[in-house]
Amino acid sequence: MERQKTRLEQLLTPTVEAMGFDVWGIDYSSRGQRATLCLFIDSERGVDVDDCATVSNQIEAVLDVEEVLPRN
Repeated sequence: MERQKTRLEQLLTPTVEAMGFDVWGIDYSSRGQRATLCLFIDSERGVDVDDCATVSNQIEAVLDVEEVLPRN
């Protein structure tokens, strides 16, 4: 599990930073067919729900292309 988290950090951090945000942490857990990925972000100007949606959409695209996480 720690290996997967490290891979996600290496993959997602440059993308998030290029968007002008800092990654404060990544939490990944998997149980059977269910997996949860939480990405914690911040910026000097703060973060609002629109920022979260924008980052979420971008990292979803990265994860789809890289096929890092198993599909249900």
